[in-house]
Amino acid sequence: MADFAKLNLTLYETSKKIAEKSNEIESARLEYLTEKDEYERDYSMALLTTKTKNPDMTQTDIKAEAVCQVYNKKLAMRTVEAKYRRLMSELKALNTMLESLTEVSYNLRQELKSMPKTY
Repeated sequence: MADFAKLNLTLYETSKKIAEKSNEIESARLEYLTEKDEYERDYSMALLTTKTKNPDMTQTDIKAEAVCQVYNKKLAMRTVEAKYRRLMSELKALNTMLESLTEVSYNLRQELKSMPKTY
């Protein structure tokens, strides 16, 4: 019976962690999408201003200059993206763990049902 109680506690704690990670993922996803949009906007603006200021530059040089101008923004975006992807992996692992625990719980309940009752 103690094993069953421990298992139920583990199931509860895992479900709670999944709920917490789900909330964190939503925040991380929003942060990632915001950083990505800002990076793309800044990159586009850098392309436009570089092309306007230097009409004689080749397209390759314009792109290189724009990349240099927004490099730090791209690094920030990559950092936020990594956080988001890490949280997604953690959530996937927790869901897999929950599935396994649910199966073990089911098997334990079946064993308890088949055991003779002692009064």
